[in-house]
Amino acid sequence: MSEKSPAQSIGATGIDPERREGLKMTEKPPTQSIGVSSIEAGKMGEIGGASFVHNWRRLSEAPKFQTYAYEQCKQPYDQVEQWIEPFIINAIQAGSEQALFDSYVQWHDKQGYWKNEDPYGNIIDSKPPIEVEHV
Repeated sequence: MSEKSPAQSIGATGIDPERREGLKMTEKPPTQSIGVSSIEAGKMGEIGGASFVHNWRRLSEAPKFQTYAYEQCKQPYDQVEQWIEPFIINAIQAGSEQALFDSYVQWHDKQGYWKNEDPYGNIIDSKPPIEVEHV
């Protein structure tokens, strides 16, 4: 008589026949859960360990700010994650935080592509709110 492989001995139920006899039909296997740990978010406006007035972290992740930075320093666009933070820090050290932000805002407005967005990418509500008279 040939021996059965472990897969053959388990059978159609998916439970080893020796264990099956000890289980009741209403018994469920123990619950399995998966834990997720979050990534600690950086402080708003913090980049390179320094805090700023503007949210450079958010801007550095925005494709339009990345395009602005690319046009300023001509680094490889496909490697933007590697050079965007040093670009921001160097630009602030060379002038000021407000000067960098103002330069970006001027570039943003001159492009004309994002007329319904502010420099951060927030939608600008172009329609005034409707006033409703209460009777």
